[in-house]
Amino acid sequence: MSSGVARARVLLIEDDLPLATIISKHLKARGHEARVAASAEEAARIIRAGFRPTIVLLDINLPGESGWSFLRSGALDAAGGRRSSWSAPHQSRPRDSASSAAPGTCPSLSPFQRSSRS
Repeated sequence: MSSGVARARVLLIEDDLPLATIISKHLKARGHEARVAASAEEAARIIRAGFRPTIVLLDINLPGESGWSFLRSGALDAAGGRRSSWSAPHQSRPRDSASSAAPGTCPSLSPFQRSSRS
């Protein structure tokens, strides 16, 4: 990893395990720490066990609890501090989701899609 770039602790919440594996390997190859959770419930357990992510990559359409409800649940509060959350856009996103997302999150941005938002 190039000097001057901080090492991130990434929590990837994604039920598509082949995709999660690719992203996790990519992040680790660049010097970041990455943990994968296949559900919101598993992500909450990882946080309760002491993992403190600096960024959360979040799938919205998860089995069990949705990504939106995970953001609103306060599960990330246990991680303390400020972090960024990125979620993939999904066609079933609630109309009010942008206004009801957790503070400090980017509810409609995807790391795989360009956006004009700043």
